[in-house]
Amino acid sequence: MKRYIIAYVVAVLSGLSALAQQADVVVLNQTASVMVDDKGGMEWRQTQSYKLMNARGSWGADWGVGVDNNTRLIDFSGVVTDGDGNVLRKLKKGDLKSTQLSAGLADDVTTMYADVTPPVYPCVVTYTFTIRRNDGVLSYPPFQPLTRPKMSLVHADYTLTLPATQSCRWHVVNMDNKVEERIDEKGRKVYTIACDNVEPIADLDFAPDLESILPTVYFAPITFAFDKWKGDMSSWRSFGQWHSSLLEGRQTLPENLKEQLRQATDTCRSMLSKINVAYRLLQQNTRYVSIQLGVGGYQPFSAEEVWRTGFGDCKGLSNLMVAMLKEVGVPAQYVIIGTDQRRLFPDFSNANQFNHAIAMASIDGDTLWLECTNQHIPLGYIHSLIAGHDALAITSQGGELVRLPQYDERDNVVHTYMVTAMHPDGSADVDWTFSAACGMYERFLPLVMADDNERKAKVKGLMKVNQCLIEELRIEERCVDGRHPLLKAQCKAKVDRMASVTGQRLFLQLAPLDMSFPNLPDGNRDIAIEVEMGRSFEMEMDIVLPEGYVVESAPMPMKVDSPFGSSSFEVNAVDGHLRVMHHIVIHNGLFPASSYSEFRAFFRSAALAYAQKVVLKKG
Repeated sequence: MKRYIIAYVVAVLSGLSALAQQADVVVLNQTASVMVDDKGGMEWRQTQSYKLMNARGSWGADWGVGVDNNTRLIDFSGVVTDGDGNVLRKLKKGDLKSTQLSAGLADDVTTMYADVTPPVYPCVVTYTFTIRRNDGVLSYPPFQPLTRPKMSLVHADYTLTLPATQSCRWHVVNMDNKVEERIDEKGRKVYTIACDNVEPIADLDFAPDLESILPTVYFAPITFAFDKWKGDMSSWRSFGQWHSSLLEGRQTLPENLKEQLRQATDTCRSMLSKINVAYRLLQQNTRYVSIQLGVGGYQPFSAEEVWRTGFGDCKGLSNLMVAMLKEVGVPAQYVIIGTDQRRLFPDFSNANQFNHAIAMASIDGDTLWLECTNQHIPLGYIHSLIAGHDALAITSQGGELVRLPQYDERDNVVHTYMVTAMHPDGSADVDWTFSAACGMYERFLPLVMADDNERKAKVKGLMKVNQCLIEELRIEERCVDGRHPLLKAQCKAKVDRMASVTGQRLFLQLAPLDMSFPNLPDGNRDIAIEVEMGRSFEMEMDIVLPEGYVVESAPMPMKVDSPFGSSSFEVNAVDGHLRVMHHIVIHNGLFPASSYSEFRAFFRSAALAYAQKVVLKKG
């Protein structure tokens, strides 16, 4: 018998060794037990034992929980051991630290956390805790044994126990394991699932969002009560009805705002102009503050209260926007959406996939999506955190699944035109015009927010030059049709070293901007490739040659077409000018892992063309 036990231990250790090879953190064991009582309470007990392989896995020692009036930490213990099992530190509940600082600037949450710095590597950190939630359950903790890349698993299991009068639904993602259902000796419904020996997911560029590739099981109630608000989650429509009930009586506007809206929209000749007036009023008179108080994590403050105080969270501001639009006769709806997951499960309504709210307005068969938490964002612009995402529109009939549009490479365009007057000493006078539209506008928006010194520093960072004196810089914003914003910069600068000088030759790199092409490693890939945002770069340079200089050598034209995009590069010498054109188009989409070599080759060819040089020689 003893040799069989030894053989078993050796097998486990061998498996752990294989799983740990590419992992920063190995989940040795994670056991969770969730028990719901018939009074609306839920108790969640969990033990997690993580082996931290190196300093990159130090985050595995992090632990924390938010407690409030309805959520309590019942007990906690922890232990840290070295690789040989020697105890280095023990923790109890009294060792936890706490803070009321959180993402919500107005909430009732206190975060209790373990302050542990791993003393050696490898080490094992084990935490055991029990959390009690009173006064209703809107969702059950999901079974998610892995939460990050470079994290592997030896064993995890999960048990959910419900009263005989309740039932739940579940949705399994990225795993073949099945949820087992049984009735225990007390007549309670018990749902269990376990998972063993999962290899780590590589931390790769252009990977799909983690929620779409990590093994996860979501559990959700059919009927529920949360903070005394009862609802039905059997469908998206019924879940939307619950959200609709939370909005009842909360879209009444104060009389002074009604009058202000009437006066401001009296001369408006279109629905769009009315929306613009209401949106500008919202931006000019409110600001974002996160508020998560009890059911307030789901229910907005009243429109009247948000207007009176001048602040609100995404729910309160979006609800106010909807109320203002309805006041001026524009059909509008409140919408909940997630910024982490692009796709909602069409047949599994749940509360886990949402963390944000926006407004939508309907005009002439079209839809305008309104982000209400940003005082600067243009009317109708769909920013990158929600573009292309599924959402739930809250109508009077209930929830309706909708999908936001997404800008593509024809919209997300960067155009740069640089006139460079070269001098024999390698210096140059540069006149540069730069514009960025839609998704690329968003990336360069910090230029608008910055002061003059910060702007100049950022522009210097964009230009691939060393010493540079910016003599003139203008930044402006334009909005073509309310949905396609454009940022434009015009810059005049003196560059001390645009080209390197060797004897009678100038060596000039043909790269007006720091493109920072992705450095994709060689080898194979097991994870699909996702490019979330398609984009285009149109770069042109007009290089004025110093008097008496000619082009001694210039790169040949290059052109690449692939499923991932296209790249073209061309240099022409004409009457003392060198004209350079480099266009890059990157398609958005989800591509199979098997196409990685071709994907990498596309970016490498574009980077190679962009890095080329021309040699000028004094004739």
